[in-house]
Amino acid sequence: MEDQQAPQSVESEAKVITLCGSTKFEAEFAEVNQRLTMEGCVVISLGMFSLPDLPDYDWTADSSDLKGRLGGVHF
Repeated sequence: MEDQQAPQSVESEAKVITLCGSTKFEAEFAEVNQRLTMEGCVVISLGMFSLPDLPDYDWTADSSDLKGRLGGVHF
């Protein structure tokens, strides 16, 4: 049987980078995310770039401020 070494923990060595910015730059987010990931970084980015299309949901009448809370999650 071959000697097997436990995998090294990449997380302890990798930089963790959070991408912040306007959601209108979705393509740029994707480009930078991919480049940094390929360089070995752990990238935290936006989870959504637009509000979800929910059937029968009126975002203009949202009394729970879901849009505001979703924005706050990132920050």
